[in-house]
Amino acid sequence: MSERIDNIFIDYKNGIFLVNGKGPDCLVRLTIKQPGGWDISRLMNYKNRSPIDMPVIADVTIDAAEILEAENLEKIRKMIRTEFNYAAQTQCKTEPVSVQDER
Repeated sequence: MSERIDNIFIDYKNGIFLVNGKGPDCLVRLTIKQPGGWDISRLMNYKNRSPIDMPVIADVTIDAAEILEAENLEKIRKMIRTEFNYAAQTQCKTEPVSVQDER
C-alpha cells in the first residue's frame, strides 16, 4: 500500500527534496521547466550517497513556466492599478455643470 502525499518540500539551491517531511529512499532528479525552454535539472538528496549505492533515480518534473508568467502578469496588473489609482486621486475635478431642460 502506498503512502499518501500530503506535502512536498523542495530546496533547489541545497538539493533537498522531502515528501511528507522525509527524504525519499532513492535519489531524485528534479527538472524545472522554465519559459523559453531553458529547463534546469538537479540531482536531489545526493549528499553521502552515490547512484551506485542507490541505483533507482526518480524523475520529478515541475512546470514553473506558467507560475513565472502569472507572477509577471500580476506585476503588470499591480502597476496598472497603482497608476490608475494615482490618476484618479490627482485628477482635476471641476464643479458640476447644471443641465437645463431645453423645451
